[in-house]
Amino acid sequence: MIEYGTFKHKLLSTMVIAGEYPYKSLDLMMESPIRKREVINQLKDKGYIDIKTVSGIKRIRFKMFDKKKNEYCQDLFKGAELYKPNEKVRVSARKLERIDRIAEVLIMMMEAGINVTDEEKPEISNMEVIEETDERIPYFITSLEARAAIEIKEDKGKGSRFHGTMVSSGGLYNIYNMGDSMMEWVRPSEYTAVDFNLQYQMHVLPWGKLYKEWYGKSAIIFSRSMEYVVDFVKGNVTPRHGHGTSKNLVNINNYYDHTFYLPLSYQGQVMLNMMALKNWHYYLVGLFYKKEDLASKEVKMSIACDATQDGCYSLVFMDGDIGRLKKFVNQDIMPENYGQYKILCYDFQEEVVKKLAPKGMDVIAFDFEKITNGFYDVYEQFNAETEDSQK
Repeated sequence: MIEYGTFKHKLLSTMVIAGEYPYKSLDLMMESPIRKREVINQLKDKGYIDIKTVSGIKRIRFKMFDKKKNEYCQDLFKGAELYKPNEKVRVSARKLERIDRIAEVLIMMMEAGINVTDEEKPEISNMEVIEETDERIPYFITSLEARAAIEIKEDKGKGSRFHGTMVSSGGLYNIYNMGDSMMEWVRPSEYTAVDFNLQYQMHVLPWGKLYKEWYGKSAIIFSRSMEYVVDFVKGNVTPRHGHGTSKNLVNINNYYDHTFYLPLSYQGQVMLNMMALKNWHYYLVGLFYKKEDLASKEVKMSIACDATQDGCYSLVFMDGDIGRLKKFVNQDIMPENYGQYKILCYDFQEEVVKKLAPKGMDVIAFDFEKITNGFYDVYEQFNAETEDSQK
């Protein structure tokens, strides 16, 4: 019996959906290294998996899936036995890279409490209207499921690099995973991901329009390096060869209204979990500012700040929104206005944010654990008070 939510369950479920799993990405699973090795050795001894190095990367693959699947698939999720995981050695490096990245996305979702398996989420192809109170929310839609469900513009998404879409009470986010390197962006194909996002909201999540700021055109980018934030903000991202020239650089704000840059790590999983909660951004900013200090819609649109207090404009970059960071730091600050602009960020974001902040703009870093723990304390307290008032 494979217990739900265990390392073994998450590993095998991810391998079934994605096809295999990159060994180096075991660090994304919240389990001790010793326990991970024990489980992997057990699975190898039973003949369920094998470990092979292909294209220079160590990979965990199924062994004789069709013959062995009845021994464990029923313990994973309903319909697991219908998948066709990759057991071939000869697969193109580009396809293997795609498999690695979707596998990492699935684990990030699972660790963040986002439903990914068929039995946990709606049948995507049915395009049924989902109520905001549906217990299957939050859930993740793979890009393959997206393309099968909706007639997406621009040749059904051919060339688009998005890995799927996360549906939650906190927002509808297209998901990208850059892994260790900068992702090659494709125009105009990337607009197909935006098109799916908009269509899915319109047909399935009509209540999403109540939270217009976070629905419609929002994305999350996972990456193992914070350094690429500099490239996005400074506009040093080039399209894939053949889809533009070096003079026609990628401006992330041309794709999405909000693009959140999350580390491919435990911190990113916590941030992902927070972003799935209703009105999450309001409570995050509320840890630092009172309601009367929050920036007006007009101010937020002009300089992308979250609050104004004592003549100082503040951006809370703890959401990782690189689109808003780009707008905020690209200001010409006159000497007489030095000290009137500041960015609040997590400790792991500090180094890269300081590289981008212009002279006269202050950067204040906070401990990640303290802030996120404080966020959940406030959020849970508010929800408890709300429930009491409704009794």
